[in-house]
Amino acid sequence: MVTPEKQVSMPEPAEQVVSRVLEPGEKILWSGRPNVEVSLDQHAKRRSRRRIVGIGATVLVVLWIARERLGFSRLADMVPVLSDNPKLALPLAVILVVIALIYIFKLDNVSRLDRYFHSLAYAITDRRLLILENSKLKESYTPEQVRQPIVRERGPGYADVIFDKRSQHSGVDDTTSEDPVFRERRHVGFKALPNAQEMKQRIEDWIQNHHNRAADEVVDFVESAPARSAAAAPKGGIQIANRTLGLTLVAPEEWQVQVRAKKKPQGKIFLDRENWNQLGESDTWNLVNIEGPSRCRIEIEVFETAPTMTFEKLANNKLSDSIAGPVIESEAHCEINQLRGFFVTRRNDLQMNQQTNEAGVAAVVAPERHTVLHDGRRQIYVISTWPEDSVDLKRAVDAVVESIEVS
Repeated sequence: MVTPEKQVSMPEPAEQVVSRVLEPGEKILWSGRPNVEVSLDQHAKRRSRRRIVGIGATVLVVLWIARERLGFSRLADMVPVLSDNPKLALPLAVILVVIALIYIFKLDNVSRLDRYFHSLAYAITDRRLLILENSKLKESYTPEQVRQPIVRERGPGYADVIFDKRSQHSGVDDTTSEDPVFRERRHVGFKALPNAQEMKQRIEDWIQNHHNRAADEVVDFVESAPARSAAAAPKGGIQIANRTLGLTLVAPEEWQVQVRAKKKPQGKIFLDRENWNQLGESDTWNLVNIEGPSRCRIEIEVFETAPTMTFEKLANNKLSDSIAGPVIESEAHCEINQLRGFFVTRRNDLQMNQQTNEAGVAAVVAPERHTVLHDGRRQIYVISTWPEDSVDLKRAVDAVVESIEVS
């Protein structure tokens, strides 16, 4: 009778695994897995050496037990250290048995890495970059969250495409940590791919396509915003008004709007709790935040106050230089709907990861403009950002700022 060959179980296709964690309407553009053999290659020699040590340790333990329990005295010459120091026998035996068990039950680092890489599945969707472990979603990145992708060589013909890096926990440095799985998880990306440069370009194109789609969504708003009447929103836009403050402005209807009450204006030092509400939930707000895709954002605060900020103070701020970057554009005298003021624009190619509080080179660089306006009674402070490589989205952000009126 012929015994059938043992079938080797193949991993489930990445696309099939990823499909189970998609959001409604989300589509897979690419999916894949790392090359496990390439991923483990750099650890192979180290593993072989440790296996030899483990086997040797096991042999020594067996010889010692044979000598002590079975009276094989001739074997004493093979373990002279134990013969001369019998008190070392028990602790050494325990240590060697533990080492042997680690390899028997595959708890060594390379075995753990092998399981880790076999568990991974990757995907690019029309919304996110996804990394799954054991069929569960481990990492999810929108285009706004991705850092500038870099290629890191893994082996001949294979490399990693890294698009984020985890912060250090408890002061552990990945260059000295003995846990290779921890080191791998710190560098977030698609690992051990044969076409890493192509994948890097694919991610960059994916981000650019996201910009293009976002720009297409606000075409009507941008084109009709200058012609709006004071009482109506432009096509593709919504009107935002605070009658108590006399503030009105418009924003693209697809963008998210939140409001809250702020205690003191920019330029004052104080503690402030950010209790945001949706537009319409509260009438006591003096700060509105409008957020769109691709790092488009406009934050506007209104206070009845004498000016708290000057052009010189805003333009020559060392703290702002270190946080928001150097000044790339400024205007000491500007006017928006009869409101006079000034603005300063800074640029920083670093981006803070909100989850890890660690900065890295941003894939979407967004200049930050601070505009200060005053009508003699009220100060309007505006912070606006947009992706620097999208003219159309900058026009959308500018259209929101240029719609600000107070009465």
